[in-house]
Amino acid sequence: MDFIYLARATNYSAMLIPELPFKSKPRIVKADTPTKRAVVMDKKYKQVATLFNEVNLLSKNKTKKQKQKAQKQHVEHMKKRRAAEEEVDTHRKKKRKSFFRHEGQNARPR
Repeated sequence: MDFIYLARATNYSAMLIPELPFKSKPRIVKADTPTKRAVVMDKKYKQVATLFNEVNLLSKNKTKKQKQKAQKQHVEHMKKRRAAEEEVDTHRKKKRKSFFRHEGQNARPR
């Protein structure tokens, strides 16, 4: 038996979208902001500012020298460490070589 499907007409109600806040709020246009003007320092303030700049410069130079010194010491330390490791490696190599030579001499013939 064949079934016949009848399409029913469905009426959907329109979807209601609430008004969004950015649409409902009026746009506020900012007034033209004045351009930045040069600030003229008085004598005392200028002296304080120059002293602070000099102190900052000195501290930057000091930290720069400390970093350079630390880097130089690190390079020297790594050189010494590599030399010590090479010495240890050569010693191990000699020991291993003598061990296997001794093992080879004492091996039983087959």
